[in-house]
Amino acid sequence: IGSPLTGNALHVLGMICGSMGDFVSSEKFLRQCTLSRRAGEVKPELLADAMFNHGAALRKLGALLEAENQFEQCLKLREQAQPLDEKKLATCCHALGATLLQQGGREEAAVPHLERVMTLWEHQLGSD
Repeated sequence: IGSPLTGNALHVLGMICGSMGDFVSSEKFLRQCTLSRRAGEVKPELLADAMFNHGAALRKLGALLEAENQFEQCLKLREQAQPLDEKKLATCCHALGATLLQQGGREEAAVPHLERVMTLWEHQLGSD
């Protein structure tokens, strides 16, 4: 189960199910993808992609605490990436901030992530 090809296949299945609106199946395949990639010898950015997409599926299902956890783990991997992909980092910060806002009463926790999105995007705009 820990091979890159298995993880890729599960990822594609999860994304197809999600695009068809079957978020329960999507979450199941994306969870298995995350587990497969975690167990295998894959690049950290592939694991971060799996965690991000799994978090997005969980968020669509309303499992906000679990989604928050996936986005936090993804964020840690994105921050360690060399070279740093600021667009993917900003997208992850945005997803985490939005998930915290959805939970209600978590605005204070959300603000730093959303402010960071602005900083990252301003940096991107300045470098183009």
